[in-house]
Formats: sequence, structure tokens, C-alpha cells
Amino acid sequence: MKKVRKLIEKYKIDNLVFSNELEKNLSIFEEEVTRKIHIIDGSGLMPYLIKETLEYILKQQGEQTELEDLYFCMKEPRQIYIDNISYLGEYFRNIHIITPNISKFQKIIEKIEEKENIVVTISNNKKKSLKKAKWIINFDFEDEEIKKYSIYRMAVIITMDKNYNYDNLGFEGIQIKKIDIDTSDEAKKIFSQYNLLDNIPITTLYESLLNQRQFYKIRNKIIGDKVRIIKLYGKNGIITNEECKRVREKELNSA
Repeated sequence: MKKVRKLIEKYKIDNLVFSNELEKNLSIFEEEVTRKIHIIDGSGLMPYLIKETLEYILKQQGEQTELEDLYFCMKEPRQIYIDNISYLGEYFRNIHIITPNISKFQKIIEKIEEKENIVVTISNNKKKSLKKAKWIINFDFEDEEIKKYSIYRMAVIITMDKNYNYDNLGFEGIQIKKIDIDTSDEAKKIFSQYNLLDNIPITTLYESLLNQRQFYKIRNKIIGDKVRIIKLYGKNGIITNEECKRVREKELNSA
């Protein structure tokens, strides 16, 4: 641990990638290291792969994005949130923002609607806003905040912060907290040259390439590198394709 600390201080390291072996013992580093630097573990890709994540589930269910409404939970109008609204509005039927800070979003949404020719609703009704929401993107609602809302029991929730968790006894849906990806062989070459693929997941390695955070540039790179979702993780581990299908089947049976 002392060696790691010295290296971080010497080279002014801001980001760190752990090998598979070290990641298993990440807890020994957390207090000393994670307070000072950002540990790259693949979770930083999730805001840029919402479309692919939803399409992955919808494919298992035999459904299409164009027929679905998408709900965003957000408190602040951060640029990456706004970029996602603009981008995903092209693929989903309707976009809804759930926020306690409606006034912060109104002018921004008016500009998006005019520019992208989409309709975006904004609300904060804790009883009704998410009661029928099948597809929820939780950007920054903490545990206690999202629990204040009545949420559709068969919803699919993608949680951007791995430390947040929606836990309700009546909830039978899916909560996604992590993803695994694969890329084209061409995109892997840079990692293969240094024999990194044997010790570090491709999801983590790929995030390490994204040293700039401009949404549309990253989206173009993702498309060019043929990035695809190969696995989803929830609170209790891997979310199987059967679980994705089960949610849809239960929804149809209860209709």
C-alpha cells in the first residue's frame, strides 16, 4: 500500500486501473486511495451506453425502443444528462424527466424540443410520475430520494451510480448497476500489444481510453469500435436473459 501511495504522489496520478487480482481485494485500497483518485472499473461507460443497454434487454423481450417511453430521474441539469435526453429522444417514443428542480430544466428542455423536434415532459409527482414507468434511468437520485416515488413494480431501472440502490419489497423488476462490453478486434489491438486483456476486463480498459468527456465524440467512437453489451449486472450479480424475458412476461400476464 505504501508503494502505491508513493507512486500516486510521485506521478500525480488521477485515474487508476486495477488488474483482476487486485480488484478482488479492492477494499484494502479504498480508504487510502479512492478518496484521492478515480478508480476506473468500467462503470464510467454506462452513461454513454444507455441506448445499447436498453436495446440489449428489449431484444430479449422481442420489443423495440420506438414503442417505449423513457424516464430520467435527475436533480441537476448536468451536460451529460442533457446530451442523453437529446440523443435518446430520437429513438424512444416519449421522454420524461422526473426532478425536484423543475425550474432548472424548463428553459433547457424548451431548447431541446425546438432543436430536436421531440416532446419532453417534466414532473415531480411522487405518486404518479413513475407509477407506470417501464424504463427508468436514475442519474443522481440517492436511495432515500427514489424511495419516495411510487415505482412500477416491473420496471427496468438503470442506475448510473453503482453506490445507489432501489430496494422495495414489492419490486419485481430489474435494476442494472454494471455492464460488460465487447468490441471489434481492431479496437482491442492497443490492449493486446501490452498483454492487458488477460488481466483486466475489456470494459475497464475501454473506459480508460475515454480521457475526454464530450458525449457525441464518445458516441461516435463507440459506434466505430462496434461496442456491444454482452452482460448485465444487478445487486445480486449477473442478470440473465431469462430474467429480462420474465419481466416482460409478467407484465403481459398482469395486463
